[in-house]
Amino acid sequence: MLPFLRLRGLAAPLTTRTLEQPLRGAACNDRLPTIVSGWSVVGPRPCSHPGKNPPKVRFLRFGFWNCGGFPVHAGDPKDHEICQALLQQQFDVIGLAETNIARHLVPPNQRLRERTWDWFKKISISSSYAFKFPAVNPLLVGGTATLTINDCVHRVTSMEGDPSGMGRWASVKLQGKDQISVRFISAYRCVKNIHGPLSVWNQQRFILDSNNQTDDPLEAFDQDLINNIKKWLDLGEQVILGIDANEDVRSGTFAQRLRSECGLQKIMIKNLGHNLPNTYARGSIPIEGLFVSHSLATCNSGYSEIICDHRMLWIEVPTEIAIGYKPSVMLALTPKCLILQDPRIVKKYNKILKTQLEKHDVLNRIQSLEASITGKLSSAQIKEYGRLDKIRIQAATEAQRRCRKLRMGAVPYSPALSLAGKK
Repeated sequence: MLPFLRLRGLAAPLTTRTLEQPLRGAACNDRLPTIVSGWSVVGPRPCSHPGKNPPKVRFLRFGFWNCGGFPVHAGDPKDHEICQALLQQQFDVIGLAETNIARHLVPPNQRLRERTWDWFKKISISSSYAFKFPAVNPLLVGGTATLTINDCVHRVTSMEGDPSGMGRWASVKLQGKDQISVRFISAYRCVKNIHGPLSVWNQQRFILDSNNQTDDPLEAFDQDLINNIKKWLDLGEQVILGIDANEDVRSGTFAQRLRSECGLQKIMIKNLGHNLPNTYARGSIPIEGLFVSHSLATCNSGYSEIICDHRMLWIEVPTEIAIGYKPSVMLALTPKCLILQDPRIVKKYNKILKTQLEKHDVLNRIQSLEASITGKLSSAQIKEYGRLDKIRIQAATEAQRRCRKLRMGAVPYSPALSLAGKK
């Protein structure tokens, strides 16, 4: 009997070839900056290659944003506003400043990880807040977070927060090929507000006093973050720092120290010049900035419009620079109806498959074809062979589809659908 048409072992699983699909977000390069009011603002890219494959270059897209704080209670309209703003930008890694949540004082389902898990297909969060400050209200100003989403999640090998317990920065490390890696840092450098008892400056002053340190909180921030950046650079990591410095990032003292002591480049000035826009709605200077390692100084970057009082800053890093190679497309696993470990499903699969084969009289046709072969196959025998093979594949596919009902996957995943399901 022809080997590939045996009727025994009917429950052998099928293998199918899935067409390659482009990566979501910045990885498929489907959004490029456009110019709005003189500034580089993300917008949809017009189709310049209809009917052709998408461009080969892929990017890791990092965005930094002072979101003005999450509401204490999940489901607040601002949650939806933040979600929509982040989804529109199609980031792969997101840095947030002023998350304004004391994680230990809110219920588990109100924490940052739990309230954002259904915004994206996959998410990993490195967050930091002033947990050493004796807060009694869950609304605790300050705090930072770095979110890694979708296809980049599996590349995270390290997540580090501010070791001092003051919540000044949070970072993630993405590991690539040949020891090439990139670290994304989200930092918040507070305003010197000595009068507000719960201001970020006074939170940090309290924690420093508790540790018998007399340093000014801003001086301690500058030195501690620079020491950590130097440590990461010495380990061979590339660095991208998104920071709300609360001073002019073009000429401020901390920006100058990042350049002179760490060698970080002011990517916004490199790309857009010194005449940068205000990043805070009620300000006149850029107080938020992106600083990068020298190897990343040629990457594209820009601003969004003002959202929740602050602009988003973004940078696109080619994956071959960030992680050393162009990653393959990550395809979602599709659940199979056929489960070989369940004898009831196997029995139903075999029954359906046998019915389909008998419908086309496959067994008799196989035996007739096998009996007619005396030497080299004729063209008629080759055609019959192909027809039988096609019938077998179609029958097995139909049997696998009908052997078990999957009550999932009928509607593609979307954040809007996920949010609607929770209402």
